[in-house]
Amino acid sequence: MAFLIWPPVLEIGHEQIDREHCELVSLLNRAHAASVAGDQAEALDVLLALERYTEIHFAHEEALMDEIAYEFTAIHCSEHRQLFFDVKNMIDDSSFGTTDVAAVSQFMQRWLLRHIAGPDLLLGEALARVGPTSLLPTSAGSYPLSGSVQEGG
Repeated sequence: MAFLIWPPVLEIGHEQIDREHCELVSLLNRAHAASVAGDQAEALDVLLALERYTEIHFAHEEALMDEIAYEFTAIHCSEHRQLFFDVKNMIDDSSFGTTDVAAVSQFMQRWLLRHIAGPDLLLGEALARVGPTSLLPTSAGSYPLSGSVQEGG
């Protein structure tokens, strides 16, 4: 069973960002599954992939914010930086066996749901007001994603 089932209600309305959010959920599910199965090495590998993908995703969101001169960019980016710092520290601790990978996954799950339901939905509204953006492609297959996200209703 999935650790987190993607709720479509959290889609912000930007195809690329929504796909990236689904990929983040997929990576969280993979990390959690590996941790529950007792495969800490695999779980850590997936967490490192999640860290890299999160950095890419944040760069995409921040580029969009810059493109539309989003009024809440500073606050939004501050949340991104804080999460990245917190998770990186947890992952670094995991490398030394001092942090449970499941704890990192649970922290990320709570943060991600709260962040998408708040700041990211506001960003989605701003993006909808300005119309199509030029920085990110929005067609399917623009970035390689695993496509392993489960959706809920």
